[in-house]
Amino acid sequence: MISDIGSAVTRRLQLVFVCILLSLSLAWISQAQVYSVPSGGVWADGSTWQGGVIPTSTDQVVIRGIVSINASATVAQVTVESGATLRGRLDRTLTVTRDLTNNGTIRDRYSGNWWLYLVIGGDVTNNGTWTNYRTTLNGSGNQTISQAAGTNWGTQIVLKTTS
Repeated sequence: MISDIGSAVTRRLQLVFVCILLSLSLAWISQAQVYSVPSGGVWADGSTWQGGVIPTSTDQVVIRGIVSINASATVAQVTVESGATLRGRLDRTLTVTRDLTNNGTIRDRYSGNWWLYLVIGGDVTNNGTWTNYRTTLNGSGNQTISQAAGTNWGTQIVLKTTS
């Protein structure tokens, strides 16, 4: 009888453990990493992205070419790789709910008054050139801004509190 109780408890613990692992796996899977194609393109065009899927609000985005923001969008995280460019087009806003890391270039479009607005909820790291029109930090907790030596930072920084 005691061994039956022990077996039942063990099975229940195993079931709880499997449920926890499944929940964690689903949360991890829902945050896909989306890569731009090396040739780049415009944000709202599927051909700009490997697999043809435009990033969504839960995605971690990696910019590998020249990508122009032609439609306002929200993503979880952005990394601009060395040699890559994230630029504005048609005065659009890119909202990043977590961290943004720049190892390349973030800027406005090279001609006209087409500005890039960034709204960032997490930490900001600049290891490249950052010269877009405005960057707004609006996280609900502490946010860190860091910059590598010898890099450029030329943007309006707006600090907003959500509390």
